[in-house]
Amino acid sequence: MIDRASILREIGYNLEDRGTYWQTSAIFRDGDNKTALRIYKDSGVWSDFVEGNKPLPFEILLKKTLNTNDVSKYLSGTTSFSTNNKKEFLKEEKTFPNSSLQKLLPDYSFYINRGISTEVLKEYKSGLASSGKFYQRVVFPIHREDGRIHGFSGRLGYEAANDDARPKWLHYGKSADWFYPFFSLEGVADQIIKENSIFVIESIGDSLAMTQQGMRNHMVAFTNVLNTRQVSRLATLNTNIILAFNNDEGQNRGFDGALSSCLKLMDQVDLEKIWFYPPPAEDFGEIIKNGGNLKEYQQNLNLNSDFHKDCIKRLIDYAPNAKIPKGLRTKVSKLKKEWAFLYG
Repeated sequence: MIDRASILREIGYNLEDRGTYWQTSAIFRDGDNKTALRIYKDSGVWSDFVEGNKPLPFEILLKKTLNTNDVSKYLSGTTSFSTNNKKEFLKEEKTFPNSSLQKLLPDYSFYINRGISTEVLKEYKSGLASSGKFYQRVVFPIHREDGRIHGFSGRLGYEAANDDARPKWLHYGKSADWFYPFFSLEGVADQIIKENSIFVIESIGDSLAMTQQGMRNHMVAFTNVLNTRQVSRLATLNTNIILAFNNDEGQNRGFDGALSSCLKLMDQVDLEKIWFYPPPAEDFGEIIKNGGNLKEYQQNLNLNSDFHKDCIKRLIDYAPNAKIPKGLRTKVSKLKKEWAFLYG
């Protein structure tokens, strides 16, 4: 893990603790405004309020401050820094070199038959495993901020029969810590900033479909309910968050997950920035597989108050029948009050 606090102090920043983030002056321009920069602890995403810039990755702050493009030693997670005259040694997360992907076969047939291009699959650095725990699975590497691989996700490379006991998806690594495909795919951060929004989706299959259609501003949750770590990451982006989980087989799992996630997000994100916009009828991957496209889905999304009023009302109306954790049920009344305050 990257000890951002030690890194920042080592290169000269005087950090003021504000809970989920730090405030400090912009030493890269010799600034003396102690609240000019806001740096989120969880992700390192930062904003310069004096310059009025959009949120930027931690790596950019290091490059500006040190006036160099080579900041790899700070992002490797292996460097130790002195604090109060004591050495702090960072515990290294298990990672894998990109060369490990050479063991995967360049067999893209499964997803090509589902409407995904070879070019997109190569961008994802995917391949078919011919041995080991991911045998017969299409494997996708999960990268962290420094470019190292810290996990893998694998999908069965065939349509499983009803008597096939193997799960469709298999994950290796701490999936709760993954921020995918933010650090694995080019252009994700840029499009989030450009569109001022991020779609929260369920699986890599949905991610492939969205990227195929030019929608890179998304995050895969690997489930249909956001965890605490994911909520914090999304909050640091300071952008519109569009909950778009699937409702497979008409079980309303997407509605349940979106409501739970919305209730969790409300603790760190203003309701105005939370949206509910599930895929029509089926998941994104199935839409592409069946020859459809996501243009109509995109065109029907309007980030305005009327649309927001209606989409959150859908969750409120669904709440009495929702399958959500008991600990979140008490927050439904807060959601209703927030909605009434905005639109009542």
